[in-house]
Amino acid sequence: MTCGIYKIFNKKTKKFYIGSSINIKKRWYKHKSLLRHNKHENKHLQNAWNLDGEESFEFIIIACVIEKTLLKKEEERFIIETKSYDNKIGYNKTRYTYCPNRGKKLSIEQIEYLRKINSGRKHTEETKKRIALANKGRIFNEEIKEKMSIAKKGKAIKHQDKLNESRKTESFRKKISEFAKTRTGTKNPNSKLTLEQIKEILKDLKNNELTIGEIAEKNKISRSTVKRIKYGKSYIDILKEIK
Repeated sequence: MTCGIYKIFNKKTKKFYIGSSINIKKRWYKHKSLLRHNKHENKHLQNAWNLDGEESFEFIIIACVIEKTLLKKEEERFIIETKSYDNKIGYNKTRYTYCPNRGKKLSIEQIEYLRKINSGRKHTEETKKRIALANKGRIFNEEIKEKMSIAKKGKAIKHQDKLNESRKTESFRKKISEFAKTRTGTKNPNSKLTLEQIKEILKDLKNNELTIGEIAEKNKISRSTVKRIKYGKSYIDILKEIK
C-alpha cells in the first residue's frame, strides 16, 4: 500500500490529473471504474478518456508521503507547481484541495439550484457547533458585514410580518383567551399570593383595622394589588369561590 501523490497522464495530449491517496493502487481502481462507466465526477477528465481511449492514459506515482496529515498539503503543492488546474495543461478543476470550490464562480443555474435545495434547511446542533467554531475569531470586512446586516434585517421583517398576520386570526385570539383562563389568580406561576394570603387580606380589609399601606407591607405586595383585590379586579376566580 503506497501513500502519496499520483498522476493520470494522457500520452496523446500530454495533459494530466494530479491526485493523492493513502492507498494509491485502490484509488486507481476507483478512477478506472468510474471512467469506464462514464461516471467520473471530473467531466474534463471523463471527456478526454472517452475521446482518446483508455489505452492513452498512464497512471504514475510521482511522490510518496510518509506523514498522512501532510497528504493534502503536498497534493496542493504539486497542483500549483505543475499548474494542472490550468485547462490547457491539466484536468484538475481547482488548485485548492482543502476547499475545492474556493475561487470558483458559479453559474446562475448553479446558484439557483443551491438556493432551492437549501431553502428551509435546518442545521443540526452538531453542525451549528462546527460553524460557530469555524467562525470563532474570524474578522469580516465592512462589505461582508453590510451584506450580513441586510440579510438579517430582511429575515427579521419577514418573520415579524408572519407573526403579525397570525395574531389577526380568530383562532389565534381564541387560543390566547383559553390559555389566559388557565393562568388566572393563583394558577399564574408569577402569582405572589396564595389562597390563604388572599383570605387574610380580605379579612383585614373587612375588619378595617389596617390601612391599605399596612396590608401591602404585611404581605410584601404593592398598594395597587391590595386595592385591586378590594374592588374585585385581581384574583377574580378566587374571590368568587370565597364569596
